Amino acid sequence: MNVSVEGLSTDITGLDVFTIYDITVAANTLCGPSEKVNVSGVTGQTPPTSPLNLRVVATLPLAVVLEWDPPSDPNGAPLRYMVGSGSFFLVLVQSML
Repeated sequence: MNVSVEGLSTDITGLDVFTIYDITVAANTLCGPSEKVNVSGVTGQTPPTSPLNLRVVATLPLAVVLEWDPPSDPNGAPLRYMVGSGSFFLVLVQSML
């Protein structure tokens, strides 16, 4: 993608979530372009998609054991899963790393 900009800043839109981009900028006059300068930037995070394949793998007298697969689109740095019952979450468990 090449964009011509007249001012000293621009927005680059349509990028993917939580992705590193290497961006190059050069000044240009009637005599031609300057040498390029580079910078890297990371786009922001959004909430992940839901965990996949939630299943009960064991039942005990006073507990159940759950397993699941990670979300197909984490959309950011993984931190933890929230497990709950009813309308509230009971506990924060397990790193998503």
